[in-house]
Amino acid sequence: MQVQNDELFPETITTDVSNIKLKIRENEIIFKRWKDVFISDFRKQMLTDQKIRDKDINTITLATQCSVENLHFVDSLTDRWNGPISVAVFIDRNDAMLVRFVEYYYQCFENIRANTTFHLVYPENMGLGFSEVNCEEFRAHADEDILHMKPLTGLRYPYNVMRNLAIPQDRTGFMFFIDIDMVPSFNLHDEFLKYARTLEKETLDTSIFIVPSFESNNPSDIPGTKVKLIQRIITKEIRIFHLKTCGACQYNTNYLKWKYLKNTTMSTYEIESKFFNYEPFYIIRSDKLIPYNEAFVGRGYDRISQVCEMWMAGFKFRVLSDAFLVHRGFHNTTKLRKRQCPLRKKKKYVNSCVRKPDILDFYKIVAEIDQKRHINKRNKESLRMMDEEERAEMLMDDPNRELFWGFVEELEKKYNGTGRMISQEWYF
Repeated sequence: MQVQNDELFPETITTDVSNIKLKIRENEIIFKRWKDVFISDFRKQMLTDQKIRDKDINTITLATQCSVENLHFVDSLTDRWNGPISVAVFIDRNDAMLVRFVEYYYQCFENIRANTTFHLVYPENMGLGFSEVNCEEFRAHADEDILHMKPLTGLRYPYNVMRNLAIPQDRTGFMFFIDIDMVPSFNLHDEFLKYARTLEKETLDTSIFIVPSFESNNPSDIPGTKVKLIQRIITKEIRIFHLKTCGACQYNTNYLKWKYLKNTTMSTYEIESKFFNYEPFYIIRSDKLIPYNEAFVGRGYDRISQVCEMWMAGFKFRVLSDAFLVHRGFHNTTKLRKRQCPLRKKKKYVNSCVRKPDILDFYKIVAEIDQKRHINKRNKESLRMMDEEERAEMLMDDPNRELFWGFVEELEKKYNGTGRMISQEWYF
């Protein structure tokens, strides 16, 4: 596997990290990971220039992951983020056209090539070959071709594998993981670094800095300032991220407090975590980041498990006052989401699932979620009461659930006496 050693095709720093196994229905497929396939101009300079390497300590790498059909989001992401970007791309089948799309965005968009480094996960039996792209010719049929790039059905996307792959080898001072279809507020990169320089090293080393997240029903017009964001919330064009599908997932951020903070400069407030399913987006010192657990494949506990360990390890959770993320489009409850609580109507299991809140406007605290939170210390107590058929139905809809309980037990052993204990701080 070779890459041309010229300006568009730099040699990689490392080749395949390892193999991973994923299932499509009953068939197991082996995929390979390749880090730093296409390296940004910024990183190429950083690797050769000591001054840039030293300065890079004060830079935030925005890390994300996606499948090929979502690569187009990278173009607009560079408009809002003026620091380095690291993108892990998942190629789910042996199709050379999928690789060509990665080449296209890297070679034909100068703004992307300047700051964006790409990594790949691809089928083991796929031979990778790279070549120069005719940008005008490819662009003419790119929109039509992308319609055929739908992900394979039956394959659980390896979110945590992809997130770990997006962590740069030569880490910058800070990391910021987001979803590919989210947009940060204006100048977040520079404003956070300015704020970070006012903090003690101990504070930086022991904190995660949470960026409040929202979602918009107008993906083409995302506000860049807090004032404009709040105006859109009032008109209900924007709402709290996953409000309708997982109200508790962002509850701890305390959006009401965030809304009324009107600082002229960046500041934070500290929060306590009360829900096991809290999954904020945050900035953290790169050398303090705990990797994502790759045993969690697909949706469900993939980010929660990592945030859970950060909490148990003793990190302080601080919310940034003048920063935010906006997801392109509303998340709405689906049939699958409703099936994840199949036993809701049975009284003895009613506390095993979080009840979805009604529509909440920005000025209300999410009180209903607090009242309906998980009363049981462990959901597995309810599972023991189920018959085999009921238990199988619940775990089929949420296969990572049982894995998470075992993960928490291991964390309690790992951090016993040194960090926070889940049983005291979190609700299940």
